[in-house]
Amino acid sequence: PSEYKQAFSGQGMNLVATHSSYFTAAEAPKMIDAAKTAGVEYLVIPYTPGDLRETLDGYKSVAANFNAIGEQCKAAGLKFGYHNHAFEFDMMEGRVPLEVLIEETDKSLVDFEADLFWVNKGGYNPVKLIKKYPGRISMFHVKDATKETDEATVGEGVINFKSIFKAGKKDTLKYYFIEDERTDNPFGNIKADFDYIAAQKFA
Repeated sequence: PSEYKQAFSGQGMNLVATHSSYFTAAEAPKMIDAAKTAGVEYLVIPYTPGDLRETLDGYKSVAANFNAIGEQCKAAGLKFGYHNHAFEFDMMEGRVPLEVLIEETDKSLVDFEADLFWVNKGGYNPVKLIKKYPGRISMFHVKDATKETDEATVGEGVINFKSIFKAGKKDTLKYYFIEDERTDNPFGNIKADFDYIAAQKFA
C-alpha cells in the first residue's frame, strides 16, 4: 500500500479511491489497514462474486455484509462503496438487484460509484438512478458507449453526460474518474476522453 501511494503522489496526484477484491466483514480489518496506509478516502468493492448473485437473498446477504464493512470503515475514518457492472441490472424475481443493494444498505455506511457505461449497458438510465436514490451516488466512472453498447471515446458515444453530471452535482456527486478499458491505443484513448471532459462546462 505504501508503494501504491507513492506511485500516485510521485506523479502529483491524490489517491482518493481504490478498488479491492470482494471481501467479508471478517476480513475488513486488513483491508482497512491497507487503505489507510495508502491514504485513500474511499475503499470500493467493484464486483459481486457469481455464487452470491444467483438469488435476491444472495444480494441481500451481500448488502448485510456491506453494512458491516461500512460500520468498520466509518469507525476507521474511511468511506466504503460499491461499483456496479451490468449484471446488477438483470431483473431477478421482479426486482433490479442494484436497487436491492441500495435499498438494503445504510445510507450513512455505504456509498455507490456508478459506472455510467455499465449502467447504460444494463439498460438503466443513470439520471433515473441518481434521482430515485438521492444521496447514494457519490462517484462516477466516466465511460462512453456506442449504440451497440461497446466502449467509445467519451463524447463520441450515446451517453448524455451533461444531463447525468447535472443530476449528480445537484445531488451528492463528489468525485468522477475517467476510465477507458480499450487496449488498442490506451494513452491516446484516455487523452481523448480527458480532453473532451476537460472542455465541458458541466464537468
